[in-house]
Amino acid sequence: MYKRQVQASQWIRDYWRELAKKRSDVTVELFNHSQWKQPSVIMTIRGSKLPQEVVVLGGHLDSIAGFWGRANARAPGADDNASGIATISEVIRLLVDGNYVPERTIKFMGYAAEEVGLRGSKEIVEKLYKLIPQQMFAAKIQTKALGRIIASRTIPALKKNVTQHMYGGDRTRKMKLWEKQKEGKKRMKAEGTVDIPHDVFLKMVQSE
Repeated sequence: MYKRQVQASQWIRDYWRELAKKRSDVTVELFNHSQWKQPSVIMTIRGSKLPQEVVVLGGHLDSIAGFWGRANARAPGADDNASGIATISEVIRLLVDGNYVPERTIKFMGYAAEEVGLRGSKEIVEKLYKLIPQQMFAAKIQTKALGRIIASRTIPALKKNVTQHMYGGDRTRKMKLWEKQKEGKKRMKAEGTVDIPHDVFLKMVQSE
């Protein structure tokens, strides 16, 4: 059973690599999980102008065909006729055939172990949570499916002591600085963007 699960991920990796074999700006890697054998698959199309800004499109690649007495069931990729991974693969084929070069980096992710508890996407979120540097404002990482949040973590904001230079004196001056800092962080959270260093994703696919 586990051997077939791993082979399914390897097949998708090899298929995506074959689709993009003529593109030097595309990489396809396996993301190994800590608690189960089936890896997730991640394809990266490097952005041409804003490579540090990343758009992620994902879908589940696993199947429940071999579980709960369904050993002979036919469900290539997922029990919903592979709609997630098949759609992503077709999008990749069309983009590559059209020689599309995105301004921002695009990552296509095939999540493993989704049918048994959305485990693949959750672990990827956890890994990103540990690797993405803190910002001056709180940043949220989420994965969504059909409008429903399936995994979420918030990277806390960096702390800066804006009253460090003040000793004693009128406390109202400190209160004004704290309030100004609070408003500034609120504005950054609403308008700011998080630049993700490229090495974050390189570390993601490296073995522990």
